[in-house]
Amino acid sequence: MDLVRSVLVVDDSRLSRMMISKIVTSHHDNWLIVEAENADMALELCQEQIFDYITLDHNMPGMTGLDAYPLIRAAQPNSKIGLFTANVQKSTREKSEAIGLKFVEKPLSEDKVMLFFTE
Repeated sequence: MDLVRSVLVVDDSRLSRMMISKIVTSHHDNWLIVEAENADMALELCQEQIFDYITLDHNMPGMTGLDAYPLIRAAQPNSKIGLFTANVQKSTREKSEAIGLKFVEKPLSEDKVMLFFTE
C-alpha cells in the first residue's frame, strides 16, 4: 500500500478537476483529493492544510496560475506544484519553467497527469 498523499486540484473547469481527481484516485485510491475552482479558494485551502501535490490551471477568472504560484509556494514550500494548462504559448512555458513550476500541457491524458505525480 502506498503512502497517503494530499493533492490540491485548482482549476475553474469542473471537468478538468474531475478528470485529474479520477486519474489520481484510479492509481492511488487512498490519496486525499481537495478541489478549488479558483486561486483565491486555493490560497485559503493552503493556509488550512499541507498538500504534497498541487495542480494549478493557468487561465482562471481572477488570478492566473502563474500569478498565484508565488503565494501558493510561500504557503506550501515543500509541495510539488504543476501548471496544468491549455495555454501552450512558448512564453507561458518559459515563465513556468523559469520559476520552477512544472508545465503540463492540456488536453490532459492519464500519462501526462501520472507523469507529474511520479517524477
